[in-house]
Amino acid sequence: MNGSKVLWTLAVSVVGGAMLGGCGKPQPIVMQVQAGGKIFLRPKKGDVVQWKDANSHPVAVTFPVPGMSPCHESATTLDTCTVDKEGNVFPYICDGCADPAVAPGSDTGPLEGLALKAQGTVNNAQAGYLYCDPSSHAPKVYKDPLTAADGDKIQWFPGPNMATLQITLQLGTCAEPVINQAQQVCTVQPSAPKKQTYSITADGCTGTGSAGLTIK
Repeated sequence: MNGSKVLWTLAVSVVGGAMLGGCGKPQPIVMQVQAGGKIFLRPKKGDVVQWKDANSHPVAVTFPVPGMSPCHESATTLDTCTVDKEGNVFPYICDGCADPAVAPGSDTGPLEGLALKAQGTVNNAQAGYLYCDPSSHAPKVYKDPLTAADGDKIQWFPGPNMATLQITLQLGTCAEPVINQAQQVCTVQPSAPKKQTYSITADGCTGTGSAGLTIK
């Protein structure tokens, strides 16, 4: 199962790279390693990304967070994306995929808020993606609830125009004392409560939001 996921991820990046190359010199394909251990395809604005399976059949993907798609195409479910937004992480879902995302941007500088290096051994990488609810404008997290296990690393990624964020979990959940825009990763401790509701504040959103965390 792990092998098939790796092959699928590489197939996505190679197809993207073929589109990037065009008639000129082939361009490098960047796979960005995040501080929490996630690895994201990092196309540039104007690149075309196609999702295909190992048999070259199109794979439909859906961008589930309202207003968060990097694509020029208006559909939220598609198999080809012309990238026209940079500077954020955009999660998507599809059948048989393991929590993927794309992180478009230029490599002349770090992705704002994500210039953190991976450190140490990662048991399993989990991710939460912040956004402002379209109706209430309160900060929300996708997925809700998040699920993790002792020793996992959870990284919260800021949404568009979020210069600051604060995740407040119950005491004993993380090895790190504070989770904010400068320290986005939580290393789950054995003392973490099995279930909890944590609070969220984020620049650009209104008030304090909440989300759930379940420890397996």
